[in-house]
Amino acid sequence: MTTVPRRSAPADAATRRDAVAPATGARCPPDPPEAQQGHAAMTSTGPGFAVLYRWRLHAGMEQAFVDAWSRVSADLLAAGSLGSRLHRGPDGLWYSYAQWPSPQARSQAFERAPIDPEASRRMREAIAESLPEIVLESVADFMVLPASTGCRAAAGKVTFGA
Repeated sequence: MTTVPRRSAPADAATRRDAVAPATGARCPPDPPEAQQGHAAMTSTGPGFAVLYRWRLHAGMEQAFVDAWSRVSADLLAAGSLGSRLHRGPDGLWYSYAQWPSPQARSQAFERAPIDPEASRRMREAIAESLPEIVLESVADFMVLPASTGCRAAAGKVTFGA
């Protein structure tokens, strides 16, 4: 397995401890040990595993979904997720990609995480159709992450259509 150094460094612990996630107003959690190790170097096959989520949203509910998804994702990040991204596809579907250190870490996060019930409800209300999750095995990973400032969960307000 080839080790590829990361091209960006995480914010130091003091910066992260004092940072506030713009989407939620919550204090940034400390990096879980798995994520701290992943910042120093990552393998060409990538960390852990990933899950792809797909949804069709009700018209006019896109911004509410983005806001709610951001809050839920911040909670899951604090519970051990390695992060997630939300994409809008040209096919009308919305895609979310989440990485986890392991299937066990994902299961534990969903069992113990204080997932925001209001944000979860708002996400469900915005979803017209939810397609089955797809669990992905990482076989090559050369994604470069931007330098982190403050919370990894959010660099600023996420706005649909911006």
